[in-house]
Amino acid sequence: MGKFIDELEATLEYFESPEYFVISDRYSAVYNRFLKLDLSNSPAIRGQMEGPISFGFRVVGQDDKPMLFNDTVRSFMLEFIAKKVNTLSKRLREKYRLN
Repeated sequence: MGKFIDELEATLEYFESPEYFVISDRYSAVYNRFLKLDLSNSPAIRGQMEGPISFGFRVVGQDDKPMLFNDTVRSFMLEFIAKKVNTLSKRLREKYRLN
């Protein structure tokens, strides 16, 4: 939990910066390749991310309890993932000029 608090403070410094939430190649093998594709003739485009429930059960604390059950961490995690999803959505809309 101490490491989480230390990293939380650093993360909050960038929390209003959309660039901070861009998915890097390190965390997704296909995301940036997907953005490079020309899908302008496609009738629909679908982006996908790991959801908060899957992520919240996968990441555990020192007591091996999923972070989804920690009230403090859960609220931060939900907001963090929402910002990631909004960034993904915005980049797709900008690339394909969607409303």
